[in-house]
Amino acid sequence: MQNHSEELRKQFSLLKDELLVEILNISSKEYTDEALHAANDELNSRGIYNALIDKEKEDRTLRDILFQVKFDNIKRALIRNFNIEKENIEKYETVFHELLYLSPSDPNNVRIIINKQCEEFGNKYNEWNVFGIDSDSKEKFSLELYNWCDWISFKVDNENIYLLGKDFFIACCLKEMTIHGFSSEEIDKKYLEISSISDDVTFEAYLNDSEEIDIDQVHPWARYWARSIDIGIFSLILGSIMSFIPKPIIYVIARINYFMPISLFIWIIVQSALLST
Repeated sequence: MQNHSEELRKQFSLLKDELLVEILNISSKEYTDEALHAANDELNSRGIYNALIDKEKEDRTLRDILFQVKFDNIKRALIRNFNIEKENIEKYETVFHELLYLSPSDPNNVRIIINKQCEEFGNKYNEWNVFGIDSDSKEKFSLELYNWCDWISFKVDNENIYLLGKDFFIACCLKEMTIHGFSSEEIDKKYLEISSISDDVTFEAYLNDSEEIDIDQVHPWARYWARSIDIGIFSLILGSIMSFIPKPIIYVIARINYFMPISLFIWIIVQSALLST
């Protein structure tokens, strides 16, 4: 029996971290309890602790989901949904494996939510919002500058996971947490840079951008057609008003308009009112 255990440890010592995690949490039914203990012991010896995840618990964290996916599936999700070039996939794989070694920060009430933005004109790749929401206050905020130890301690929404799938959910999170770099040092550097800003844009304002999260991006063509409609309506109203003005006054206005376009000044006032609302 002891010889068999030693043989298992020897075999598992040759496997990569990700494959050992897969044995524990994805394909555990294919292995004996002795083999699972050996795999767990091997991960502990490498500095990856508590790798065996309880699949039934209700409040799952990002770390729990991270230990239940294969990076090969994450890679396909990154390439298919975000047009990530294959040469950059290695950077995401490095981050993925680094997260396996991190210890989560203290438990908190932050929950990760992912939803879909409106698709841009001519862009076949969908944009996705990844943000945090406080379970108590329901306040929304950006997560891109949070430490990765905080990230893996954030809770996940089970319905969100069910709708998107674990692989795509993790792909979205990896993309969001690497906006400012592919190492925790780069994120910390950006954090200090933003937090040291002394003008009106404070770090809290940068993080608490919940008002921008659910607002669709304004596009040039949309603004062009909106402006055209505004001018058309303005011209129609102005023309209707002019039809009720006596002809002698119209002649006077026409003479003034020749030297100073009155309608242009009226339009500036109207446009300012439209833009402000």
